[in-house]
Amino acid sequence: EFERFLSSTDSDFISFIGSMKYNLSSRDRMICMLIRKQFISSEISVLLNLTPSALSVRKRFINRKLFHRNSAEHLEKYISHYKRPC
Repeated sequence: EFERFLSSTDSDFISFIGSMKYNLSSRDRMICMLIRKQFISSEISVLLNLTPSALSVRKRFINRKLFHRNSAEHLEKYISHYKRPC
């Protein structure tokens, strides 16, 4: 059921985070999908059995890979507002 819920994330976004050029792990893609579904950090930590500091490290890594930013700052905004480039 949970997998189906996450897979209902829009296909353009799933294609974006699944692109080979970003080389995100399945856990990093899961974090992105949970953020896209508006889960907060504490919920993501519990669901994925990550400490808050480990999640912060993963978010910083994701932000660097996807959006070329060196911090976790604004990752939620970038992910929630992502639209496929025209």
